[in-house]
Order: sequence, then structure tokens, then C-alpha cells
Amino acid sequence: GGLLALCASVLDSRFLRAGLTGTLISYSAVVENEYYTHAPSGFVPGALRDFDLPELAAVLAPRRLLLVNPVDGFQRRADPKRAAAEYKAAGDIYRLEGAAAAFRLAFADTAGEISRLCLDHFTTG
Repeated sequence: GGLLALCASVLDSRFLRAGLTGTLISYSAVVENEYYTHAPSGFVPGALRDFDLPELAAVLAPRRLLLVNPVDGFQRRADPKRAAAEYKAAGDIYRLEGAAAAFRLAFADTAGEISRLCLDHFTTG
């Protein structure tokens, strides 16, 4: 549901915050490989001609956005360095909007850690 939540948040400003866990890091992560395990029904047709998921994240600024454990085209946890690089521009946009604390990319190992991240991110600021 992360892709749907991200797209819905972009299209409807009534979404004041979004939390995505285990969501595809980018459409690019899928097309970089011949094989992938994500269902094509979650893809926006022709999206990469105009945008990718990190750009959608940037559009949400200054609304609160938490990305936890993004995944690659095989639904494996993405490398944290790659995730940081992919979402650098989104973080930059949030900073330009004066809302750096509203954007967070995080990694957690347990459901408890994910819950704490969500509580911390959505109940502060």
C-alpha cells in the first residue's frame, strides 16, 4: 500500500502525513534489472518519462513523510547508502521548504522499532 499512499498523498492535500514501510525505493530500481518481484499493477504507466518515486516524495514537502525500510526490485531491503542517495533531492527540497525535520528516511529491524519511529516522527514537531 505504500505506492498507493504516496500517490494519494501527492494528489490530495488533505493527507497531512504519510508513513511508508517496505515500499519500493524507486521505479528505476525495477527497470534496472531484467527481473523483479513487484506486481506491475502498482506501477503508474509511463511514470519514468516524467518522474520517479523520490520526486513524488519531494512534492509532499512540507508535509510529514517517513520512509522506513524501502525495498529494491526484488523486495529486499534497499542499501541505506543507495536510499540516501536516491532521496537526497527530496531531503534538499524539504530543507528549502524549512521543513527538514518533516522528512525522514530510516531503517529498523523490528516491528517495535518501526512503531517507535512512527510515533516519534508523527507526534513531534
